[in-house]
Amino acid sequence: MHRLSFRAILLASFLLITASLAVAVAGAWRGMEAVVLAIQEDKQRALALSTSARALRERSAELERSARQYQVLGDPALARRFEATLAEARPGLALVEAVSPTMAAEGAAWRAAASRVATWLASLAAPQPPPPPEQGGRHKPPPAATTGRIDDPAAAGELDRLGALADRLGVTLERHLADRDLALMDTLERQRRAVALQILAALVLAGVLAALAGR
Repeated sequence: MHRLSFRAILLASFLLITASLAVAVAGAWRGMEAVVLAIQEDKQRALALSTSARALRERSAELERSARQYQVLGDPALARRFEATLAEARPGLALVEAVSPTMAAEGAAWRAAASRVATWLASLAAPQPPPPPEQGGRHKPPPAATTGRIDDPAAAGELDRLGALADRLGVTLERHLADRDLALMDTLERQRRAVALQILAALVLAGVLAALAGR
């Protein structure tokens, strides 16, 4: 029976040991790279979401300010500013709503409140019918408005809800991002343990191969 030379055995052992270590290192590298890439992408997404939530708070304050000024001054430019600010807030709100069902529900509440405020502003701009004449041809004075006034509880409540809902969205988002960070750290720790086990197994295999080669 043909026996391998010492040089061939030594070369084969060296190649097997090198291959086992290379496989372990390559697997560890791919795993760590995937985790690091996920963390980088998550940080970029978290930054975009935080920016959107902060912008929504600012837009809510602008909407409230424009609505209150319009009620007092009646300037159509203020109503247009309200509509423009509302349009600017929607893309960022949609980004936040896509995070989770909870965020989607809170975003829907914000949209509903903003829509009711917009309807209220439209009612202020609508022409009011003249009061019916009294007997003798005199006109009754117009009744005091009970809806659409800034001091009306329903109208003021909707305006106050915009800011409160935007703050709640921000708090919920911060909690979600914190949970996401913890999950990523857990994934990183699991990957670190897996890398350690892979390297340990490769070293054990290399030791076994070296012992067999020496024998």
